[in-house]
Amino acid sequence: MQLCPFFMMNTQKETFRETVTFIKQWARNPFQMGSIMPSSRALTSLISRCALDGLSDECIVLELGSGTGRFTKGLLDAGLSPERLITMELDPTLISFLKNRFPNLQIIQGNAAFLTDLLPKEVIGRVGVIVSGLPMLSLSSMVQEKILQSCLDVLHPCGSLLQITYSPFSSISAERYGMGKTHMGRAWSNIPPANLWRYTRQVEE
Repeated sequence: MQLCPFFMMNTQKETFRETVTFIKQWARNPFQMGSIMPSSRALTSLISRCALDGLSDECIVLELGSGTGRFTKGLLDAGLSPERLITMELDPTLISFLKNRFPNLQIIQGNAAFLTDLLPKEVIGRVGVIVSGLPMLSLSSMVQEKILQSCLDVLHPCGSLLQITYSPFSSISAERYGMGKTHMGRAWSNIPPANLWRYTRQVEE
């Protein structure tokens, strides 16, 4: 079946606007953005698959550092209902972009170190998966610790944190924070190549 030319044109325009917005924000604050380009389809697919695999119907997904919404769209396209997805971003320009792109989604502007203050109270303890695009390697150990503790405070007891990193190694010292870690996969076609790690409260075999 051939795609409608109008649909293809709109998709191309959306991708172009997303890329331009991402690069502009990266130029303004590269350390906050982490990557110079929006994530690839391969990385988006890997994240969506790992986030939704075995996710309980009672749990929600929390996305940190949503950027222009590449992972957000991937999760929705993979079947996650908008009611079970909360996205969080710090940059006000990106927040505006996200609200225009996903008008029916719950989008929160704020710092991931204060999740218990920012998330609705009924959500705390029901977060099954946190998808993080935060640039952990550019954060101080004190800020990183605050973010990780904040994540643990809102996670379901069996929940996990999925963290993207452009380093070949884990960007979080799991042992230091008493967490288990598992390498979930690598997206070579991403620019730059990216790795995905899962972190849990208990060491995974």
